[in-house]
Amino acid sequence: MKDSFTEINIIPLVDIMLVLIVIILMTASFITTKSLRVNLPEAQSSQAMPRQHIRLEMAQDGSLAMEGKQITLDELAIYLSGRNREDDILISADQNVTLQRFIRVLDYLKKENFSHISVQTWK
Repeated sequence: MKDSFTEINIIPLVDIMLVLIVIILMTASFITTKSLRVNLPEAQSSQAMPRQHIRLEMAQDGSLAMEGKQITLDELAIYLSGRNREDDILISADQNVTLQRFIRVLDYLKKENFSHISVQTWK
């Protein structure tokens, strides 16, 4: 008489589950790191922006990202060329970004006649 199955071998099931966990963790890290890491400065008073806005991020090393895509200062002209000059621009600049880099971006926006510019802070 042959032995019947009295136990289930769960090792292949555990292997499959471990692979699925690794895949989920890998994709979760890609989802959360789509923009620059910015340490916002603090402010005593702030006001929420009620309308839709264009998000411009400045990292500590001076790199720029617009709408989650990393760009250079020269590419900023391309991204803003088709935009309405009345659109709100929200700048999320790291508190340690150099003042010269920040002013260079503001000068460009002013030269291009963008008038609704806000700086995001942490309260």
